[in-house]
Amino acid sequence: MTNPLQRLRWALEAYRKDEAKERVRRFRGAEGADSEEAVAERHWKFEDVDAVREMLSLAGGGGGLADINQAALRAHAARAAADIVLAPGRDALEAASAARVKIGRSQVGIEDAFDAFASDHRDKRNEGRKALVEGAEAIARVLGAARHRADESGFAVFRGGEAPPDAGPPRGDLVDEARDFLGATDDIAEEARRYIAPEERSLHVLLGGLRAPAAGALVPRGGRFRRLAHDIRALGFEGDLRARVRTGGTHPFPGPKNRVVVVSVPDDVRLFEGRRERGVSSELAAAEALGRALGHVLVSPALPVEERRPLAGSVPRALGVLLSQLVADRVLLTRGRGLGANEADVLGRAAAATLILLARVRAAALIARVTEQSPDARAEAGSTLLQRALGVPVPIEHARLAVVLPAAHGPRFRGTVVGLGLAVALREHFDEDWFRNPRAAEPIRAAALQGNMHDAEAFLADLGGSSNMAGPRLGELFG
Repeated sequence: MTNPLQRLRWALEAYRKDEAKERVRRFRGAEGADSEEAVAERHWKFEDVDAVREMLSLAGGGGGLADINQAALRAHAARAAADIVLAPGRDALEAASAARVKIGRSQVGIEDAFDAFASDHRDKRNEGRKALVEGAEAIARVLGAARHRADESGFAVFRGGEAPPDAGPPRGDLVDEARDFLGATDDIAEEARRYIAPEERSLHVLLGGLRAPAAGALVPRGGRFRRLAHDIRALGFEGDLRARVRTGGTHPFPGPKNRVVVVSVPDDVRLFEGRRERGVSSELAAAEALGRALGHVLVSPALPVEERRPLAGSVPRALGVLLSQLVADRVLLTRGRGLGANEADVLGRAAAATLILLARVRAAALIARVTEQSPDARAEAGSTLLQRALGVPVPIEHARLAVVLPAAHGPRFRGTVVGLGLAVALREHFDEDWFRNPRAAEPIRAAALQGNMHDAEAFLADLGGSSNMAGPRLGELFG
């Protein structure tokens, strides 16, 4: 007979596994795959805030459960309550991503609208912009309202609880860190912007420049994950990745970002690439996804669900950013991938420039998200902050895509600055080709093994590093 603690743990694992499996089936186009809302209906108890709080009370009432586990359990239950409410909004976003939009007289996909907006042809660019604006505003209305209700539900469950182990710095401190990061990288970002788009300061020119076809030709889509895993083969993770990580094709959402679907920890993690190949941006996104997956599959299977399953997932996120830097690392590109010096510089500078702007977008989005309350205010603040981050004007309607729609701004920024710092710390401990030193795997395994009981900031501190290393590291990569 199970006790209340076992039942709560089982319910959390059952919901997350069910959610992930159906997400995988939808991404693969399986007939009869259930929507997020349909999955949520099967786990309806998490929508009842009073019932969830009672489950938590009963689970902790038997004694013997450490305070740290109680905090993690409460955080997981709060997230489940929020995600149950958010499920219809996620379905709306997925449907909108697959919808056709009008460009001129044609009905095209969202990716085509992005390409039209980045076009040199003014009329085509205006049509692309119009389609993106209409889509962004429609999605923001639906998803913004759903997120507000989800936050209320999650906060109601979490009320009175202690912060979980991977909560990270207080929000105010994190915002201050993001502002400092922008200040520390303003100059190198301007160099990166001029490298990508030297002609003029406009968003469409910048987006067009990010295509970097010469660099993209050096990182073809075919064999991408094998190539990225080969970059770190000396660290001895090959068996973990081969046994537990599967690449599942593509996901329906626009953009180069990969989707990491955690079915079970540490045994089953799936990676899905974006449908449209974006050269260097796609390579960076895949490297980051592989690093995140590595962080999940190295978790100890002996941990209870509240410790195994990610909350903020800051250690996996930091490992993702750590691996993505290898695409810009001239030492790896020449010694590991066998590129000539000129080829390594073409790929390395394009990748570094993209990483610089991406990191600054994450900082800007975090600031806007935390310091403003309403979706409109966040989009307006995001427009100003993103202009600083990218060095080009960013209309409010486009800022919605970066600020209002995505979630996990805090964990994403934390993983970025820590991941950048980790590259410096590992180099200081294991030399510039740390990725070829098997001993460098030891601190990585030790940090990931603990699941969400260990956060990225502590991981970096264990190696003698700090987040202040992030800005200088980007300067090094750009060269």
